[in-house]
Amino acid sequence: MSANVIATLLASQALAGEFKVLTGSVTFELEHESIWEPDDDPQELHLLTSEIEAILKLHLTKRLFVESETYFELTVLPSTEGFHAFENEGIYAEILTLNFAGDHFGLYGGKFDPNIVTGFKHTPDLFDTELDEDELEITKRLGFGGYVDIDAGHRGTHRLSGNAFFTDTTALSQSAITNWGRTKLSDGGASNTGKPNSFFLGLYGGKIAGLKGVSYYTGLTRQAVDALDSDDDDISDASASVGDEYRLSGAIEKKVDITKTFAIAPMIEHYHFWNADGVAAETRDYLTASVEITLHRASLQLSYTGRFVRHDEGADYNDKAFEATAGYKFKSGLEASLEALYLDEAGAPYWAGSATLSRTFKF
Repeated sequence: MSANVIATLLASQALAGEFKVLTGSVTFELEHESIWEPDDDPQELHLLTSEIEAILKLHLTKRLFVESETYFELTVLPSTEGFHAFENEGIYAEILTLNFAGDHFGLYGGKFDPNIVTGFKHTPDLFDTELDEDELEITKRLGFGGYVDIDAGHRGTHRLSGNAFFTDTTALSQSAITNWGRTKLSDGGASNTGKPNSFFLGLYGGKIAGLKGVSYYTGLTRQAVDALDSDDDDISDASASVGDEYRLSGAIEKKVDITKTFAIAPMIEHYHFWNADGVAAETRDYLTASVEITLHRASLQLSYTGRFVRHDEGADYNDKAFEATAGYKFKSGLEASLEALYLDEAGAPYWAGSATLSRTFKF
């Protein structure tokens, strides 16, 4: 079937009111971010960056659609301190999947983000710091998955989801304009095995009788790791130095509506790692606690994240981060926010602050 015929069929179905061919949103953002490291050798980095986020759904039929998330943003951090404006920005595809949505289930395959991280939306800029080197939010994986929706009446609505995946090593693992480089199988790392032998299983939901405003999720993730294969004399007993990574996670959030325009939403999330990043005998715990306060068009988010690292053969250490974000959404749709972050990583503290303007267009 030619492209012209397919386009004609889609247009005729759309005109008949069966579905919209293209839906989604595009967000434009301008941000100024500053980072200060007040150690023995003080350093400052100031970044003026732009970001475009395009989330699109191309509907092939009423139930079959292609979904994509594409970003234009800073892709490679400047190598020198000082002020940098619109440098090293590039474009990349975060998600590209073929999806089927039934009445109470869904299936998908392609490139996607496998797991759930609730704390990410409460501490959005925290994960641009080194505290996120473990990638709490697993991204840029290839595979397939699905979900089943469960309506349990007064016991709430829930979604059981699962997927199998591996690290993307195709041309889509690169960024364009400013290229951060293509991921290779030889790079190794968690889930970089070339086959879908990593998985995520999750359950999340809410609307439970007697628990008004409460939502939750819990998840189990396995990222398979291939044993090292190296003739390097510096690597001894390499197969014993790696192990499949497992993560057990969960979060609970409650929104309390004080009035029609005033609400408070506390959240707590915990992640536990076994063999973090594929390093055998290394365990990590992440604890995030936050509260979001909204009043009319204004909002304030306060959060804490702690990382606790334990290793049978190495040094133990703890990291902590505190973040505050104040935002306002104007009637025009323009959103403004100010953020401040304090991070203490293995005893090395630094501060970061940012000012952001953004506008989202939906269609």
